[in-house]
Amino acid sequence: MGNYVLDELNAETITEALADVMMRTLEEPEYTWGRERSTFAQDEEGRPDVKVAVGNCSLDFDLWKDLRNPAKVGLHPVGLDQLWEYYAHSTVDATDELGRTTMFRVPEPYSQAKQRFGRAVIVSMMLPVAHERAGEYATLMTGGVSAPPEGYQRSIGEVGNLLDTSVTRLVHRLIRDDRAVLAMNAHAVSAVTEKTVPTSRRGDAHGACKVVNYPQKSIGVLTGLGQFGAHRLVMRDELVGGSVRRFLGPLCSLVMFDAGEPRDGDGIRLLDEEWRDRVFRLHSGDSELAHLRFCGHFSGDGCTSCLQVCPADALAHSTPDPEGRWPDHIAGQAHRFWDGQLQFDYRNCTQPRSQMADVYGEWMCGRCLAACVAMGGRSVKAAGAFTRTVDSL
Repeated sequence: MGNYVLDELNAETITEALADVMMRTLEEPEYTWGRERSTFAQDEEGRPDVKVAVGNCSLDFDLWKDLRNPAKVGLHPVGLDQLWEYYAHSTVDATDELGRTTMFRVPEPYSQAKQRFGRAVIVSMMLPVAHERAGEYATLMTGGVSAPPEGYQRSIGEVGNLLDTSVTRLVHRLIRDDRAVLAMNAHAVSAVTEKTVPTSRRGDAHGACKVVNYPQKSIGVLTGLGQFGAHRLVMRDELVGGSVRRFLGPLCSLVMFDAGEPRDGDGIRLLDEEWRDRVFRLHSGDSELAHLRFCGHFSGDGCTSCLQVCPADALAHSTPDPEGRWPDHIAGQAHRFWDGQLQFDYRNCTQPRSQMADVYGEWMCGRCLAACVAMGGRSVKAAGAFTRTVDSL
């Protein structure tokens, strides 16, 4: 196992540690389903092919500057100060210096934490769905079958649960006296919203994130784990043996308040204004960066695989053409635009699949993910550039 406690935080060390934790988790009885590992992507050694990106920034860096919009990350996404507030409130000492229970429980304020810590380290992780599993679903779709393969909903849920559990356990290898660690698993994401965000700033009044205020997918894009596609999922393309392999799957993240100073290189990305500007431009239809987009719909080959399989046309109602133009019937829906940005057709996306799940139990849509993995357009140039600029730091 090597050094159990990770002193050096970068993509390589965290990837290795996460894969090790995941293999150990798969040995437990409740995860026997994963011993065949037929539902998630595997590397050449048969281990979970986890994808990891690591970014770090100053504690004054605004993660969501210019993104607070219900059509982007939502009006009230939680920032570093709220994440610290949640951590400090959850770990505050409940006893006085004599060990007696006390009513005076004052969490450490963020201003004081900034004197102890030098940076925030943000790690985004993906456990990709197995290409074979996605291909099975795509084959059914092309044959005119509406229902997903038997057990598909459960298998996707199990992949997400394995990642969630493993990331939570990874914290044991990250805790040090000079480091505060938050595993942003499903519980923490909900708890941060519940404990730090007023009710009036959640749900439909909030925007894109709806129920929670921690934009997990946007964390993945900001750290360089992947890019958004027309389906609003985070995709990662890698150049392997001259061809492009596409990865999509559940996401999870870690946020650490660390004693180090923000830096760039050796497997960790500096999150600053320059980097964020590049990410903005990449996803805003900048013609100069279109050739770097993974999504074939926006990179020039006109891929429409996810749009065509969406049963409620939610994607078609939410996606501009490759040049960034909206059809007249969409452009005329003023109620869906906020500061020039179109809100996703959330109602048509969620309503049909929720109804089917209520009636048939193990029903899920997920058609866009399967179609993208199995049939989506690929760009060798974009995958190569991504590897050079993000992974090879």
